[in-house]
Amino acid sequence: MADLCITAHADLGLLSFVIGDKPGLEVMDNRANFWFPIEQSYESPKGSLLVGRQLERLSNARYCAGGHRVRSYPNSASKPQTSSDSRSGWRHSIVFVMRAHLSVPINTDELTTDITGSFSKPLKGITARDFFDEIHSAHFNINTGVEEREEQRRRLAEQEKYLTTGK
Repeated sequence: MADLCITAHADLGLLSFVIGDKPGLEVMDNRANFWFPIEQSYESPKGSLLVGRQLERLSNARYCAGGHRVRSYPNSASKPQTSSDSRSGWRHSIVFVMRAHLSVPINTDELTTDITGSFSKPLKGITARDFFDEIHSAHFNINTGVEEREEQRRRLAEQEKYLTTGK
């Protein structure tokens, strides 16, 4: 079984809590341009909390939505592969996602604190639902099939090109 890797991405919502049965979650250290395995090794399931794009915007980038990916190491030291379990090389996880998606108005003036500072891109007159839809429509969906995800990427690239060049 080959070493598999899920496409790198940042989550769209506020927070994601990921519980995995073996190591595999990696985050991008943008300063060093390096993938860091945050789940070095362990014998039982562990959880990781990830910041999403909504929280990044609502905290004025105080908390950044980091790029991450999940790898499946076929010969993980935490669970040796046996001939009776052909799937033991796979990493299984459960993901709990928190998203602001109700029709609740957002006003970043009310979120401004000494920690966030003044918002460089204030949000006013938009609901949490519209805000999430705006973020969702600007990114591909990691939870779809590969072909559909590639089609979403292609459409987003075409939109970006049109907005940049008008062609």
